[in-house]
Amino acid sequence: MKKLTSLLFIILLSAALLVSCGGGDEGGAENPPTPEHIHAFGEWETSEYATCTADGKRVRACECGEIEQETLPTVEHSWEYIDHPDVVQCEYMGCYDLLTQECSVCHEQIVKPGAGHIESEWVIDAQPSCTAEGKQHKYCLRGYNVLAEEAIPMLKHEYVDGFCFMCGAIDPEYCSEGLEYTLSDDGSYYILSGIGTCTDTTIIVPYLHNDLPVKEIGESAFEYCEFIVEVIVGDAVVLINDYAFDSCTSLTSVTIGSGVETIGSCAFEWCESLTNVTIPSSVMSISDDAFYDCSMLRYNEYDNGCYLGNDDNPYHALIVAKDEAITSCIINSNTRVISNAFEKCEYLTEIAIPSGVTTIAPYTFAFCKRLERVVIPDSVVSIEQDAFHHCYALKDVVIPDSVKTIGEGAFSSCYALEEIVIVDGIVSIEDYVFSACKNLESIVIPDSVTSIGEAAFWACNALADIYYAGSEDEWNLIVVDKENEALGSVTIHFDYTGER
Repeated sequence: MKKLTSLLFIILLSAALLVSCGGGDEGGAENPPTPEHIHAFGEWETSEYATCTADGKRVRACECGEIEQETLPTVEHSWEYIDHPDVVQCEYMGCYDLLTQECSVCHEQIVKPGAGHIESEWVIDAQPSCTAEGKQHKYCLRGYNVLAEEAIPMLKHEYVDGFCFMCGAIDPEYCSEGLEYTLSDDGSYYILSGIGTCTDTTIIVPYLHNDLPVKEIGESAFEYCEFIVEVIVGDAVVLINDYAFDSCTSLTSVTIGSGVETIGSCAFEWCESLTNVTIPSSVMSISDDAFYDCSMLRYNEYDNGCYLGNDDNPYHALIVAKDEAITSCIINSNTRVISNAFEKCEYLTEIAIPSGVTTIAPYTFAFCKRLERVVIPDSVVSIEQDAFHHCYALKDVVIPDSVKTIGEGAFSSCYALEEIVIVDGIVSIEDYVFSACKNLESIVIPDSVTSIGEAAFWACNALADIYYAGSEDEWNLIVVDKENEALGSVTIHFDYTGER
């Protein structure tokens, strides 16, 4: 019985296994076997790029999640040539003195010697003269790059009859004979002080006298010397003083040396035959009426101004306005000097002074009765005597920080002026500077001021406030000259810092 039962269990178990595996004809037809899976990989994607020092990697994936990867081999170096700033390199690669290649990725370098340049002879770019050095260069015959440059020394002057035949310079030892000289107070230079016994029609001012430089032409030195036709000023001269050549009625030509910085008041006035004057770039100040009534003088014109200058800058100095009736004037941007060009231009209403001008000369805008606004650049260091005297309508003027001196009477009788700021660095408020500014209400004074001149604030009856940068004790140390009664009734705001 037990054997029969065991046999029956084995038969039933076998039948069950046959059914579960799809055995039998009927079961096999309804459930066919699952086919083998074939991967369908996507595009390769680089996960790590190969470099010249390391392999890269790329991967791709099947939708079933299977991932395949490959190694990417290292790449070639990315060579670039390195410039050597101290080595001339031509376009022709073989003539480099030194070749260096560097990999832009790993920075490995390879240094190779070049074949070297083939050097030319010296080639002259500019011939030397007695006033300027020359220039020359060598170049590579392969690549044509410049290998070397150098200056050629200046030539020596060759003097004939006192002048260099190449450039016209005066022989330092040549001059008009018989002139009078005065030794300076410190004994370091001479002043040409008079005509003496000289009868030359051409006056040549020398560079030296008794082995010392001639630095000045004295006041009225040649006044009324009506026989003088030409004047040549030596390069050592720095100052042509007031009235130096006043009323030299036969004078036609003046050559001013390259060392002259200042031309004084009325220096050439009433030189009625004067036609030609060269003003070098060294001149930075021409005082009032320096060329007054030189009716034959040839000017360079620009807008409403008449200028004197030189070959490099014909507009160096603005001497006079075309007409006193002008209402405006655009000053040339290359102008560096302004004389009393606009004195009595009653219809001028505003003006802008170009940067580069350092001095506003005496009487430059005096009696410009309708002048309301002036723009002063920060190149100006000095506003001279009576520069804006009787500018009745002037109410908008800003004195820049660059200004170090304001001359006597500079803003006197500027009736419309209500406020003025004196910049730090001004030491003295000169005589009559703001006299008769009857509507002046307030003024800023820096603590650098140590003195206030005679009548500086005379008839400033509206003056109510002074804003002083220093303390009360410092104010009390300022020396105040006479006729400044207006200061006695004002409110002084001490320790002023710019806020009101």
